[in-house]
Amino acid sequence: INLSVSFEQPPSPEEWSSFYATWGGLWEKTAIAETAVQTGLLQPGEPEKIANASREFGKRKRGLVALPWCEAIASPGKI
Repeated sequence: INLSVSFEQPPSPEEWSSFYATWGGLWEKTAIAETAVQTGLLQPGEPEKIANASREFGKRKRGLVALPWCEAIASPGKI
């Protein structure tokens, strides 16, 4: 099994606004936001604050946010 970790960020400053607007959209009236509130990870109203903060951050066109991605890849017959 091969394990790897990578990080994603917008490829260029011109793409920041749309990238972070999309990321912010994940926190507005979605199952992710609802589950986070229902399980107590976030308080009511916090998903909307995250969405707004993400959009505001995207307007700056500078800084760094790295979104982690993890992979586990197994070769057939070797697990």
